[in-house]
Amino acid sequence: MAADRLEAYTGIPRARLARTLPALRGELYRDQALPSNRSALAFRVAHSRSACRHCQLAASGPDGPDALVLPGWTPLACRRHRRWLGLADEAGQYDLSPARDILAAGRRLDGILARSGDRFWAYSEFLTAWNIVQDLTGCESKRMPIFSQRWRDRTATLGITKTGKRPPRVTTFPEAVALAAVLTDLEWRRDVALALIDDRPFYQRIAESIGEQSYPRWFIAHDPVRYWICYHRARFEQLRYWSWSKPTPPAQHFK
Repeated sequence: MAADRLEAYTGIPRARLARTLPALRGELYRDQALPSNRSALAFRVAHSRSACRHCQLAASGPDGPDALVLPGWTPLACRRHRRWLGLADEAGQYDLSPARDILAAGRRLDGILARSGDRFWAYSEFLTAWNIVQDLTGCESKRMPIFSQRWRDRTATLGITKTGKRPPRVTTFPEAVALAAVLTDLEWRRDVALALIDDRPFYQRIAESIGEQSYPRWFIAHDPVRYWICYHRARFEQLRYWSWSKPTPPAQHFK
């Protein structure tokens, strides 16, 4: 295999190469299997984003080429220069010096990804949590006062002008990381998947993760947490039915 040849040519153990090159772990192309009996290449368009401008100036000067990094495998914020990098569709690099909670959330996210055992899965759950939190910003301020005040304060601190229905993702990043810690908790995932009706403890845990006393009532069709619960439970419907059903009585043997 190509990974075996790379290990032989470089003299570097494969485990060490995999830490540096995530593609060797099969996490970037898990939906496209490659043949193992012949050489093959897999191509995919990667949505890259700009690296930290300060790091780039220090490395190549003002006239050097733009440096691009792959989202998901590099931090969303440069801790050295305290600048927000964000996802591929984010153009602004904000100074995070007055928003230390965003830098702290970046370190917490690194820990969640490292402890998950499956970085690709954990990062996808984090993106799901981020989408949920973005949807929650559409809630009236009086229904989620603490969360609403937090992201509005960050918007003002970073000097961002809100455009569109949702605020910039950087303003909800700490809550997204906190919610990702819940969505990647295997015990909570098990309870939600196998519980019959009562989802109130899970909703309370969601509220606490973003700093609220309780989770507000939504119309079912508009509740982003309810949407995640329904999707998660649908994957384990048969297992849930089997775990709560009465056991089949043993066959009666007659002489």
